[in-house]
Amino acid sequence: MLPDRYAIPLKLAELDRLSHKQIAQQLGLSLSATKSRILCARARLLEPIYECCVVELDKLGNFIGCTLKSSCKPLNEL
Repeated sequence: MLPDRYAIPLKLAELDRLSHKQIAQQLGLSLSATKSRILCARARLLEPIYECCVVELDKLGNFIGCTLKSSCKPLNEL
């Protein structure tokens, strides 16, 4: 759902658990560009997440879980 320019740094950070410095070195980016792309990727995913999920948060606003909505347009388009 994201262009590779954002998806790859986010995947490396969140799924592969690499540091921003490691990601920057691997992708040949500056540390600033790496951080910016990861931040932008997270922001771009917020809208489809809230469109597709009923998000559950605890009293402090921490994510607990989510339930997919059957009306999820972004996932139905994949």
